[in-house]
Amino acid sequence: MKHPILSIFTIAQNRTLFVTIFTLLALVVVPSLVPSLAFQTAFGAEAESPASSEEAVSETTESAEQDEENIFVRLRQNDTGEDVALETSILVFSSADGGLKVSLVGAIHVAEKQYYDALNEKFKTYDAVLYEVVAEKGARPEKGSQGGFLGFLQRTFGTTLGLVHQIGSIDYSGENMVHADMTPEDFKKAMEAREESFLTMYARSVGYGIARTRPNNGNSNLQFLSLLFKRNKQKELKRMFAKEMCDMDSSIEPFDSGDGSAILTDRNEHALAILKEQIDAGKTNIAIFYGAAHLPHLAEKLESDFGLTRESVEWLSAWTLE
Repeated sequence: MKHPILSIFTIAQNRTLFVTIFTLLALVVVPSLVPSLAFQTAFGAEAESPASSEEAVSETTESAEQDEENIFVRLRQNDTGEDVALETSILVFSSADGGLKVSLVGAIHVAEKQYYDALNEKFKTYDAVLYEVVAEKGARPEKGSQGGFLGFLQRTFGTTLGLVHQIGSIDYSGENMVHADMTPEDFKKAMEAREESFLTMYARSVGYGIARTRPNNGNSNLQFLSLLFKRNKQKELKRMFAKEMCDMDSSIEPFDSGDGSAILTDRNEHALAILKEQIDAGKTNIAIFYGAAHLPHLAEKLESDFGLTRESVEWLSAWTLE
């Protein structure tokens, strides 16, 4: 999962918090003030029927020759060009002799239950699954845990879209699940070494978000608000956020000062050190389960430092948009 601060930065950039607040107003405050609207505006009354496991999780395996801009997360379209699913990739790298395989598994923190069920089954097939969470060494999030205040925000956001939260859905209890992230103390030291602070990074992130939305800011905010009062708002909000989540540049650029950052680069380096330990221990089929913003740098390092070659891409449907 993302460190809480990175999640807050991403929310600030993509205006998720703005929409979430007004969504909560529409779903909670408005019905309480106008009882006759309760069944028209409450989320539960309009929730679409969940897709079956077969429908919600579509898997496609393709060669590694893909559009670089869409290699980690993408919108899948139907024959008429309509967005039908938000998908994340499992990008497989292998050694020249085929004796070592490392898969980058893109994490999305709120998704459909079938998506996490599929990931849980896939994780059982790896010798080791390296996962992210800035916590004490060896920390294992408990399946069904609430994830604190940040988890509450993410669950609220997910519920609004008819989705579930990663922490409550991924099973971290398997013996092959390996904590591969920094401790809070190590992360603090990494930030101090780079003369970074949460305040400056937050300001940089918000400034970037303002800069990229300024030309259409007024119109886009009105469009966001208008979605909250549509009968099919769940579907429309999912489509809007899916487009935002596919914009990799908006997730990475605020933290890329030329020589990286603690929140992305240093945490990645820590994960790669754990990867080397697992390889040295004889593990030959390893997954790295990290947020999509981490994956471009990790992919580059797997090729340059570990001598691996990209082999194939498998896509999993995280959100259905139809």
